[in-house]
Amino acid sequence: MTAVAAVLCLLAAQASGATPTLAFSARFTLAAGFQYDLGAGTSALGPDGTVWLAQPLSPSAGFEIVARTADGHALRPGIAPGRSGSAYSRPEIATAAGAATFVWETASDAGGPSGTAAVKALRCTLRGCAPLQTLATWRWTYGNDSFPPMGYQAQPEVASAGGETVAVFLRDAAANPQMTWAQAGAGRFGAPHSFGAGGAGDPVLVSEAGGRILAAWLAGSGDTASGSGVTWASWSARAGFTRVKTLAGASGDYAAGLVGTRAAGGAALAWIQGDNTTDPGLAAEPVWVARQNSTRFSKPVRAFAGFAFGLSLASADGVLALGFTTTARAGLDGDSAGPAMVVRSDGGKPFSRPVTFDPEAAPTPAVAVAADGDVLVAWNDNGAKAAIATATGAFGPPLEIGAEMGEDSPVIRVGGCRALVLWEGPSATGAVFGAFAAAVGGSGRPGRPTCR
Repeated sequence: MTAVAAVLCLLAAQASGATPTLAFSARFTLAAGFQYDLGAGTSALGPDGTVWLAQPLSPSAGFEIVARTADGHALRPGIAPGRSGSAYSRPEIATAAGAATFVWETASDAGGPSGTAAVKALRCTLRGCAPLQTLATWRWTYGNDSFPPMGYQAQPEVASAGGETVAVFLRDAAANPQMTWAQAGAGRFGAPHSFGAGGAGDPVLVSEAGGRILAAWLAGSGDTASGSGVTWASWSARAGFTRVKTLAGASGDYAAGLVGTRAAGGAALAWIQGDNTTDPGLAAEPVWVARQNSTRFSKPVRAFAGFAFGLSLASADGVLALGFTTTARAGLDGDSAGPAMVVRSDGGKPFSRPVTFDPEAAPTPAVAVAADGDVLVAWNDNGAKAAIATATGAFGPPLEIGAEMGEDSPVIRVGGCRALVLWEGPSATGAVFGAFAAAVGGSGRPGRPTCR
């Protein structure tokens, strides 16, 4: 049995109320030989245990698709080609049995006054990748540039449910920007459809129970980097998307940082919203959370009243965990190191008081919840670090996994009992590393799932 397989699951709690002890498998290299400052790429953990990674080859040379099977075999199924002078969003990944679909946006002639924007998709299996597909194109100019030299970049989203894959993106044509969706059944996407509304260019998709997919995005300000509220629609294979609805109840004329997760009976969304508009690209605001069942959302509640940014949201076994970085004031502090915190809600109860797990963490901490409700956090503070707690208990001491370079990592990918942490190594290595987490001890809550 390999070291990874030996610790593939977060182990069940043995003593009620005990703090779990965190350990990691042997570190493995997922990708190597690239420029270290390109980040750790976008990753996903498939239902069959395959780890997928889209690693940038250079700022304009496209992406290498990397896969690592559950038994430790490393594969490189294909490359998403790039073009000199073009800008690229990071690819988002939707996984299904033995396959992964990558969706991203490009803009040609990124250094000039205008060009062509396009949303592209690539479907890969372990044997290779299908031909590249273009979902939509439009002209961009200075007024509708999805990749400005500083600040916001467009980010399509993709998710799978019930054997279908759905992509959502902002078709930011200058005359009539429209939030748009496309659906793929046997691998190829069909014609795109408009939601009939505009919005921010970084929507959120959540695969829910019952084969549903929730789409949500910020809307209302006319600024594709932010909004003044949240709109949403729900998809099913039989009916497509419902009409767009507005999620009312939060306070403040500026919103940003929307994230989502599958939760008990539906989904949950979190975002920052308040009155600061000094620098929307770097703002920090109070955090709001709304929960959805199969038909409607609850009224948003303020989960944290201070200035927060860099949100991460996760849920399993009725536990909802929200991680973020905080700052003393809104505005320009919204991209700097600061106290990293987590709040938790067990069984739909109000959120706990914030717990600080690092007083000087880099943005953005990652939060995950295992199938038995244990909460895992990972962050960068002069190294990739992690800690674990039960649903309501204290966090154990932080464990340093390895040297860390990128501020956008580490990240956590969870599939049931499997918890994988990925991070970017220092410049001398130019590599993305991974390790599976294991916990011994914990809550052992009667009648709740365990990960034996």
